Amino acid sequence: MPLAAGQTFAGFTIVRALGAGGMGEVYLAEHPRLPRRDALKVLPAAVSADPEYRVRFEREAELAATLWHPHIVGVHDRGESDGQLWLSMDYVDGLDAAKLLTGQYRSGMPPALVAEIVTAVASALDYAHHQGLLHRDVKPANIMLTHPHGGDGSQRILLADFGVARRLDEASGLTATNTAMGSVDYSAPEQLLGYAVDGRADQYSLAATAYHLLTGRTMFPVGNAAAVIGHHLTSPAPPLGAHRPELAALDAVLAVALAKQPSDRYRTCSDFARAFSAALFGTGVPPTAPTRPSRTPWAVLAALAASIALLAGVLLWHPWHHHGDAPTNATAPSSVVSPDAGRCARVDVPLHELEPHSPAEPRLALPQPHGWTFTTKLNSELIRGSVINTRLRANGFAPNAVVTLENLTGTAASADEALSLERDGIIANIGPVDTETPRTICGYPALAVAYTLQGRPVNAVAVAGVDERHQVWAATVSMQTTEPDNPDYIAARAAILGGFQFMLADADR
Repeated sequence: MPLAAGQTFAGFTIVRALGAGGMGEVYLAEHPRLPRRDALKVLPAAVSADPEYRVRFEREAELAATLWHPHIVGVHDRGESDGQLWLSMDYVDGLDAAKLLTGQYRSGMPPALVAEIVTAVASALDYAHHQGLLHRDVKPANIMLTHPHGGDGSQRILLADFGVARRLDEASGLTATNTAMGSVDYSAPEQLLGYAVDGRADQYSLAATAYHLLTGRTMFPVGNAAAVIGHHLTSPAPPLGAHRPELAALDAVLAVALAKQPSDRYRTCSDFARAFSAALFGTGVPPTAPTRPSRTPWAVLAALAASIALLAGVLLWHPWHHHGDAPTNATAPSSVVSPDAGRCARVDVPLHELEPHSPAEPRLALPQPHGWTFTTKLNSELIRGSVINTRLRANGFAPNAVVTLENLTGTAASADEALSLERDGIIANIGPVDTETPRTICGYPALAVAYTLQGRPVNAVAVAGVDERHQVWAATVSMQTTEPDNPDYIAARAAILGGFQFMLADADR
């Protein structure tokens, strides 16, 4: 339970609560021996009891304590008391940027203040990167601004929460500390995919933060973590000019810092900050962005996302072989027939069955080429770090087939409406479902999809449907390879995003 004012914890005397979150509470506390006040972060007992997390917490706190920079909140000490881990840090008499936005600048901060914040935080990040550390969770809530002081009303800007920092040689992906929605809003594509990350991931987060500070809204305010991640992987940032026309000159700068491929971003965070200020104030020569033309996997993934059918329902895959070269546009072959709906038996597949596994021990014994497989339910919209990198390999179903799904409830009004859906800015138009033809599967309208990706034909069959709770589902399928740079592999990892509980159904054709 929360600590009360006057209570003693780990020798510190609690003055008042400063804030709380999923990873614990932060208090203003009197130091037990020195005449000063610290910010004391106390982690929940459940988190503190995790042996793996304890080891990581101690290591990361020690790493953070080595940082000494005018724009970084210093870490002083760490320990454990009453079964709870704690961390003492500099107390910053002020507000974080997130609170300033909601309390004072709902439509966006003054651009000059944002430029000042970007410059200060970029300096802090480059310093940390030079020390071999990556922040991994840059966002408005982790940027502190002191109350104006002195005759000139100056204030300090500090980057907080380096307690989750990682060494550059071991940093990758999302963890339990930054998979909450508030962090996913600012995470780089490579971080969301679980790839190795470097300082350019922090640059992406800083640029996403700058967008939020300038407009008062996140880049992709869709309210669904899976959808937000999908946009980070496939969609450019909405232009600033749509919200603040006077800031249109910054769009080109943000486009570089928010590039899907790290190599297309600025070399350092400070390069981004200088380009930001140059575009805003029209002074100096901004650093140039990489000019190397890149046909990046992210660009191919964006094309893939626009090509695959997002259907309001369950996806079925049927690997047919009578097609020659698949057309680039979606088609609906008349060969798709309707199995007896009564033969669609269902069986639950527990979540743990989706964990990575040895090819010698396939977890999904799906039908051979003449069978159908579909998925339905999602047990939570919460992004789980343990599932982020899952590769669902349906070896017995079709070579390297990957099934993915999203909940479209609230977007699609019914299962049999036209399949021209615009969902959070991602458009997939493959024509309407024709319920009057025999192109159905298990009683649902079906559509065959065929397209070409990098010269290779990809075929899929999908059906529209509504589950027993009237939840409307969309799903896609792609071919997966084991090559990390292959866009299909990226698409597969990008799509399986959150605690999915799959239900399988099969019927002979």
